[in-house]
Amino acid sequence: MTFSLFIIRKIEEFETQIASFLAHISFYWMGFLILFVFFSLVAFLFGFIYKPFLVKQINFAFSSILSLAFLCFGYINAQKLNIRTIVIKSTKIQKPIRIVFFSDLHAGLMINNKYVNK
Repeated sequence: MTFSLFIIRKIEEFETQIASFLAHISFYWMGFLILFVFFSLVAFLFGFIYKPFLVKQINFAFSSILSLAFLCFGYINAQKLNIRTIVIKSTKIQKPIRIVFFSDLHAGLMINNKYVNK
């Protein structure tokens, strides 16, 4: 997982579409694994209190389903743009002015030009 970041950056120098495809696979896989480890630890600690949850298959299924659900929710939420319009009224502003601010874009292999233009 750790070396995939360097490998993908090297591939990006030659073929951006392949690098983008590999980035999507490896980054989502890393996200899934991080969530899976977290939920597995939660299920394991929960198993000390409630004995039925000590069954490995239940812990695995619980962690897998919850991780996949969070990953899907994160993907769907990342596709939405949050646009807020704030009107600031002040006597110090002499003429109408428009200020645009955007953050957290992370443009690159995961965020393409189509999304940025949107």
